[in-house]
Amino acid sequence: MNRKRKWIGALAMLSQACSPALAGRYAIRDVTMIDGTGRPAVRHRTILIDNDHIAAVGGPRLPIGKAKVIDGRGKYLIPGMIDAHIHLRDTGPDGKKHSMDVATAQAALAGFLALGFTTVADLGNLPGTVQIMRNADPRISARLLIAGRLFTSPGGRNADIGIALTSADPAVLARHRLEEHPDLIKMVEDNGGFGGQSTATALSTELLRAIVEESHRHGLRVVVHVARETDARNAIAAGADGLAHPVWAEAESEDFVQLMARRRIPFATTLAVADQYGRLMRHPEYLDRPDYLLVLSEAERNRIRAGQRAQFLRQPVAAWREQTLPTEMRNVVRIVRAGGIAALGTDLVSGASSHREMQLLRQAGLSPLEVIRIATLNAAVFLGRDRDLGSIAPGKIADLVLLNRDPMADIDATEDIAMVMHDGLVVDRAALPVAGSKELLRRDLRANQAVNS
Repeated sequence: MNRKRKWIGALAMLSQACSPALAGRYAIRDVTMIDGTGRPAVRHRTILIDNDHIAAVGGPRLPIGKAKVIDGRGKYLIPGMIDAHIHLRDTGPDGKKHSMDVATAQAALAGFLALGFTTVADLGNLPGTVQIMRNADPRISARLLIAGRLFTSPGGRNADIGIALTSADPAVLARHRLEEHPDLIKMVEDNGGFGGQSTATALSTELLRAIVEESHRHGLRVVVHVARETDARNAIAAGADGLAHPVWAEAESEDFVQLMARRRIPFATTLAVADQYGRLMRHPEYLDRPDYLLVLSEAERNRIRAGQRAQFLRQPVAAWREQTLPTEMRNVVRIVRAGGIAALGTDLVSGASSHREMQLLRQAGLSPLEVIRIATLNAAVFLGRDRDLGSIAPGKIADLVLLNRDPMADIDATEDIAMVMHDGLVVDRAALPVAGSKELLRRDLRANQAVNS
């Protein structure tokens, strides 16, 4: 408890050190608006913000009263972006996952905010840091939603950050809700796993269904980790609200594509985690460059520092995970083209990786308008927060990103940010408590411009 009080005090000090600006009444004038719904951009819009919500959207003559004017001429406004699948955790020398400490998590969440990602969701972590950070000051941190520990099978995937279940014991599920305060529930349905690894046990469809039903009784959405089509079908049959990944370990069937489109089951895209391995496999010299260590675990960093590059590159999982990327990209696009709901998620933990996810979606063949919807409204749908997040409309929370360039012409324009507004607060990006401050942001953006051949 003393440690928790210490970190809450540290967060309060960070908050006091930030810009003193408070939410008020703002009007963004004469901006080109891309509202996140997939509708085309509309020029010469005025967006009126009252405290933490959007009060009105209209034309040049929209009455704004005494609102402070933000000049949007020549600029483009999109909703605050969302990464619906991150993990504020690392992997120790023993290979086991553990939670980031609060200071490191704060730097990561400040980095997301500085890069225009106003909401992120941690889909599986040990108790402690994530419960503290979910209430961080919106001036210095992206909004954090959490799943807490995930539910898996004894001997199943991610047992080191999960609770192994053999039944949907109401007492166990109630204790998880009471102690970890989840915003949604995460389960694991995967007995195939990664290449080079042994098989694992998975939850039965009956147990999945029982957990879903109990979670729904308490108003909690359930998302499920999957790898293959059979996993995804089991999760859907059990009533899951979303999939934490697309089918990525194999090509999906046309029947499954139509099922996803018909049922409107949202799924997180998670292309960037495969791309991470691919870059390093193709360009091992990058292992020595600090700007390519954005998304590696601490254990991997230590091996690299120790000169164990060869062992890293020989890992079966590295080569196999890289090979899944083209299949995963095709699977995502097929479902989107059929009318399904893709939501941006990286399975990583940096704003740079989230922007890289957008680049990969564009490279897969989706239009910039589709990619922006995936990173905004669709991600809010995945998290069950589309009533208040994910698009620009009256009544929604004022999470907005003002861009200097047209993202319809170049998706990388989402990195060229003039202003971030979070909860109606204009964020002082230069004052954010990001490790390395402006230099970290420059480094993150340079990483996104890396050679991808």
